[in-house]
Amino acid sequence: MAEKVRQPGDSEPNVALLRHHPGVVKKSRLQEKTAMGDDIPYAFLKKLRVRNVVVREFLAEFLGTFILIIFGDAAFAQARLEGRKVADDVFAVVWAWGVAVMLGVATCANVSGGHINPAVTVAFATLGKFPWKKVGHYLLAQHLGAFVASAVLFITYKDALDHYDINRTVIGENSTAFIWATYPKSYVSIMSCFLDQIVGTGLLMFTALAIIDTKNLNMPKWMHPVFLGFMISALAMCFGANCMAPLNPARDFATRAFTAVAGYGAETFSHRNYWWVGLIGPHVGAIVGGWLYYLGVELHWPETREDEKIGEHHELTVALNSSNGLDFSIPLLPKHQLPTLVAILQQTDLFSFGFT
Repeated sequence: MAEKVRQPGDSEPNVALLRHHPGVVKKSRLQEKTAMGDDIPYAFLKKLRVRNVVVREFLAEFLGTFILIIFGDAAFAQARLEGRKVADDVFAVVWAWGVAVMLGVATCANVSGGHINPAVTVAFATLGKFPWKKVGHYLLAQHLGAFVASAVLFITYKDALDHYDINRTVIGENSTAFIWATYPKSYVSIMSCFLDQIVGTGLLMFTALAIIDTKNLNMPKWMHPVFLGFMISALAMCFGANCMAPLNPARDFATRAFTAVAGYGAETFSHRNYWWVGLIGPHVGAIVGGWLYYLGVELHWPETREDEKIGEHHELTVALNSSNGLDFSIPLLPKHQLPTLVAILQQTDLFSFGFT
């Protein structure tokens, strides 16, 4: 409804009434402040507001990755420190990781895009979807967020760790290092683990691009974290057998670095010389998966809506001209194609059958 413009002859507002009902004025001022984005509860907090875009993105990726790791690794910690085998409780663990992705992406999506994965950031840059100049502070924020989350989790469960694994073992019956970083099965070769990460992270990037592609299903933005979380849960269930599905360099390298300085020692890096797989493999896989989606799907979308209309016009013309123009078994069309169909009908002989 259009706002009413006060005319010269209109009466003045009842100031006395407003004076006796200050809530009306306060509510109006609150609404005005909220509309302007000035909803900070305490004035001194305005001095802490960050306006620098790089710093805001850094904080967002740091906190998003922190949320991802604190929830995901806590699922391993709870299962292990309660004496349960992760394999016997795998659904709970992979479900927790899926929800961790949902919450991590939701934390920072509207500020930084919700990458929370260095492999995703670099793959986006190779596709021209992300500026290379921002890659540095994104990767630093992601690795630092994972490291701090590891430290918080370690402190939270320190008493349980001391009870269950006082020696801080990396490999063994009571080992707990895998709470933070991944380790391969004894019978799986390192190169098989590397291939595992190329395939797994390739699928991650491929399906992530499908989810966010506005020319594909065009999902609402609020659904992106949900589908990404389900996708990660599925990947963990399907590709966790060889080397625990790192899929994210920050989830594996930064957390491994923490365990090395938290009492587990150099074995976290020296064991079977595996440490590089979770760092390099996801980067290679994400680039491969990203380009497969781009070359196989995204590249071939019509450039404009007019190009799409031309394609629809051609398809409808072929349908109408089949069987000498007498085949009326045309499938039901979307509503937006009806004007195009009418335009084609007007140029054919079908109107001689009484369509006019």
